[in-house]
Amino acid sequence: MPAFLIHQPRCVFIHNPKTGGQALRHLLLQKGHYEGPVTGEIPEPWRDAFSFAFVRNPFDRLISAWKMFSEGIEDTGWKVPLDLKPGMSLTEFLDIVVDESIGYSEPNRAGKIRVRKHTLPQTHAYYGIDQAGFLGRFEHYVRDVQTIFDRIGFATPPPKPRHVTRRGPYQEYFEEATRSRAGEYYAADLERFGYEF
Repeated sequence: MPAFLIHQPRCVFIHNPKTGGQALRHLLLQKGHYEGPVTGEIPEPWRDAFSFAFVRNPFDRLISAWKMFSEGIEDTGWKVPLDLKPGMSLTEFLDIVVDESIGYSEPNRAGKIRVRKHTLPQTHAYYGIDQAGFLGRFEHYVRDVQTIFDRIGFATPPPKPRHVTRRGPYQEYFEEATRSRAGEYYAADLERFGYEF
């Protein structure tokens, strides 16, 4: 997902999907004083600004994306893309997630491309997470958003995440085969951020 330079307050938000970023994007970009989006490398003129991103347990993030793309999100009216199978199984969803023949950087609204954009490993260069000066965790969302707001002088209460899927704990949705497959695909995330199943 893209990075944005917000002018007031000056900061760079690196939006990693399914980590509570929509709420932050809505709040920080609503005044319209920003540049971007850019993917990958943050432009040189932006590098002096405080930068931040969020990460999430990759198993939890995967289930959140699967539920969103297979069931939609009732509260926000977000619908399953027409070219995706409503109610697809986690195995079918993982088939799309790991399919390297499906692009992710094209400005295309096709469902499979959107799935790939939302489910690439968080350590993938497309997101540019390595450039974040502060890395918040979805699991500590309110606390970490407050840390960011204190740092940039943004006197607003932390927002609640948007596009929240209704579901049980992520562990309930995995079988051994899907757990193993997801663990292999997200191995770099698990190691880098210290997450476990």
